[in-house]
Amino acid sequence: MYPDPERQFKTESEKRLYFGFKEQLPPDYTVLHGRRWLDTGPSKNPDVECDFIIARPGAAILIVEVKGGRWEHRNGSWCRYGEPILGNEDPIEQANIQKSALIRLLKHAPAWQRTFFPVDYALALPDSDYDARTDSTGFPAILTNSYLNYLREWTETAMRDAVQRNNGTTCTADMIAHLVQCLMRDYFIPLGKALDLDEGALFVLTEEQRMLDTVLARQHRLTIQGCAGSGKTWMAIRHVKRLAALPDVRHILFTCFNLDLAAWLRQETVGLAAKVDTVPFMEFCERHLQHAGLVAVSRDERGPAYWEPLPERMLDVIDQLPYRYDAIVVDEGQIFKPHWWSVLDLLLVDSDQSYRYVFFDDSQRIYSETNNQVPGAAEPFLLSVNVRNTANINRVAGLFMPDHQTSLSNNVPGELVELGLYSDTAGLRRLLRQSLDRLINKGDVAAKDVVILAPRRLEKSPMADAKLGNFRLGAHESSDPGAIRWATIQGYRGMEHKVVILADFERDTGNFEALMYCGASRATTKLFVFLPDSFSSATIAKLRSCCVEVGEK
Repeated sequence: MYPDPERQFKTESEKRLYFGFKEQLPPDYTVLHGRRWLDTGPSKNPDVECDFIIARPGAAILIVEVKGGRWEHRNGSWCRYGEPILGNEDPIEQANIQKSALIRLLKHAPAWQRTFFPVDYALALPDSDYDARTDSTGFPAILTNSYLNYLREWTETAMRDAVQRNNGTTCTADMIAHLVQCLMRDYFIPLGKALDLDEGALFVLTEEQRMLDTVLARQHRLTIQGCAGSGKTWMAIRHVKRLAALPDVRHILFTCFNLDLAAWLRQETVGLAAKVDTVPFMEFCERHLQHAGLVAVSRDERGPAYWEPLPERMLDVIDQLPYRYDAIVVDEGQIFKPHWWSVLDLLLVDSDQSYRYVFFDDSQRIYSETNNQVPGAAEPFLLSVNVRNTANINRVAGLFMPDHQTSLSNNVPGELVELGLYSDTAGLRRLLRQSLDRLINKGDVAAKDVVILAPRRLEKSPMADAKLGNFRLGAHESSDPGAIRWATIQGYRGMEHKVVILADFERDTGNFEALMYCGASRATTKLFVFLPDSFSSATIAKLRSCCVEVGEK
């Protein structure tokens, strides 16, 4: 059925026939309703419209002209409600004109100019009730009220008559595809362009953020709690730039935990390098300890045993630092361990009066971070409006937020989130290949705008050597148009990406709710969630409530 669903009908008669054809005809039929086009031939009325066009491979293309009301044929003329009609209202003549115009339309394409199309026409008088049959007068098939419960039988008979009137020629599936293409010329915005439009509409300065601007300008100490996508990091950058413009602020430390996030923050503050040290906290500690000769410069096999003692060892070298900081801005505060804060306070010129702003999100605590205490978290400034994710993505992320927290959606609905269920590794591979093909090859989305986030690193996943058509998975950003980055959800905190695919979960994946919230909220405009079909039925039902489900093909 084209269109499907149809919401506009000129008459009740057309509506009855539309749903009658939809319910009674087998799936090998194609039915087009209310198709209008500009005729390519000479005509006083070049605007042509067909009520219905029915086609089936091995049969014909049948135009059905619908006339509501009581129609009769008396003494060689058509009458409606007993009154003769004007010549230009003759339904057979109208159908004949439509037939010629449709053939011209189908032949307009050069590749089809020499094709013979078996087109014929019929009448539908669904409000008339008499025995109207094809007869020697040259009438086409006529559908009346008595046939409404037998539309399949009537259509099959009309198709046989149409093939006979076309000297036995039948139409092919290619002809029907061409028919649909000619009459259903939809205007599609490539998915990549649609995502660009959504992204452009997303970021607006909320009332909360405007208020935060005012508060930060007045207070030297503040802790800011925000949901994912509330603009925490953007506001942190904004106020690092504000601080850098103050004449009494000479040195600023802008720090976080995530290496990727720190690299992005460094790019955003590159013009402030004379005043601002933008560096992940562990690297900051390592740099100064190396300078003091307290840790080896070699970075081979650096694991938790290497990193964990570094903040505490900073107490031995703080007095040797070239300067203290007039301001410290921390992002990802929920990851910082309690004893790190004492180190940060000692880095300030004045531990009581110097500027210290901490941004954090309780919902993004994963694994051992649950008990980390953030200074000032008891009475934080709250950012609760999500301006990063479209409303559909925020709704899915919100399914996995703690009950005591809320995240308000913005007014950009965006693309629906897609849920894919698979039974084995090969199924996940197919889902990934199909989604990447639809995004990049067909949707004009750049490969660099897509990231796959998973609970484990690529080298530990069955997808490590997966062949995904012309796409290759890698652990790092790449300019290769076929390269797709794979990263861990934990390692991608604080970051965002236009398109995120959440994948490679196992049924016993630990801390699943926090991982899902964190991963889903990384997507700005398009999100895919791929899970094993053996996953918790409650989780799958929850996702189905606000996702569109896609399957393996």
